[in-house]
Amino acid sequence: MPKRISLPTTSKRSQLMKKIRQKNTVEEIRVQNYLDSLGIIYETHSKDLPGSPDVLNKEEKWAIFINGCFWHAHDCRKRKPVNNAEYWLEKLEKNKLRDAKKISELKQRGYNVLVLWGCEIKHGEMENKVNSFFNPIMEDFVVNEKTGIVSRIIKSGTKILSQVDLPFKNQTEPLNARNLFDYCYLRLQNRIPPSNDDRIYCVDLFSGCGGLSLGAYDACIALGKQFQGLVALDSDEDSLKLYKKNLPVIEAIQNEIENILDGELGSPPTESERKFLLKTKGTNLFLA
Repeated sequence: MPKRISLPTTSKRSQLMKKIRQKNTVEEIRVQNYLDSLGIIYETHSKDLPGSPDVLNKEEKWAIFINGCFWHAHDCRKRKPVNNAEYWLEKLEKNKLRDAKKISELKQRGYNVLVLWGCEIKHGEMENKVNSFFNPIMEDFVVNEKTGIVSRIIKSGTKILSQVDLPFKNQTEPLNARNLFDYCYLRLQNRIPPSNDDRIYCVDLFSGCGGLSLGAYDACIALGKQFQGLVALDSDEDSLKLYKKNLPVIEAIQNEIENILDGELGSPPTESERKFLLKTKGTNLFLA
């Protein structure tokens, strides 16, 4: 006759769940050993960063989360909790939202973030993801503080592959509809590769202190994406200072929009602009 197994009570199961390791798990040790084999310098579990990343480097600004598939609700798990299902489903959904918020906050601080799942580590997929993470081809923008020129940089790791000055300068050259459009056009062209850049870019031509852009910023956090302002334009100096304090923006220009934009405000797009918009529907540029 088969032996009966006594299942733990709900309170006992709760105590057992609390004893599950959160640090120095088998998965974390495997990832750390692989990073060691690559000669990558890192620290672990920094409490002063959002989400307390499992592995990170503050100088190089990268962070890795090593997530258990159950606790962080990975979509690899087809089996859903049966006992107290409503509680667990609500809890796991909150965990997902919390994770997305922490990752977004890290990206706002300029960190590159990688999430490794327990199933990926178990099935031998971790190495390829780590290799791609540390040797990506990425795009970024820098502003020369002396000239105000914005440059588009393509780099692999720390190696710069190309650097192109964009047709847009801070105060040193009048802003008009044409060079603003060219600037945004170049921004959307030839991303290498597109999947590496999940930021949402904003051009705010009536910025004030950033009320509208702040709403877009909050939406980005909720979606787990990074907000990056390209241009903020307003005639009031104090408003622009507040905008720059609250939101990341490359260029903040104090001027009246009527003085620097060609054509009538609110006029329909030109034929070339219309064709471009039709060609690029679904871009990550927010123009306000």
